[in-house]
Amino acid sequence: MQYILIGTGCTPFSLCLVDDEIAENLTDYGVNFCTWTHNGPKADILRKNGFGYEKEFIEYLNTVAAPYCTPARFIKTLENYDIPKQYKKLPRFIF
Repeated sequence: MQYILIGTGCTPFSLCLVDDEIAENLTDYGVNFCTWTHNGPKADILRKNGFGYEKEFIEYLNTVAAPYCTPARFIKTLENYDIPKQYKKLPRFIF
């Protein structure tokens, strides 16, 4: 399991804990999620709700993209846009 940072660019990053497979291929999973948000079964709901895909990304990983992996977890949203020193080297994806 590894920590990652995900966000929309309009809100502070969220810290999540994901399986190594996901962390090592975060860009691929992120791009596939973006496609899924536009074409998947929840597309209308996600477009209507706008920004804030972090928790939906975790649900997507756990149920659609990687249900065979150790379940991903949302840990917290960072307090502001400045990434703390201890998180600067983490893999990150902006939706």
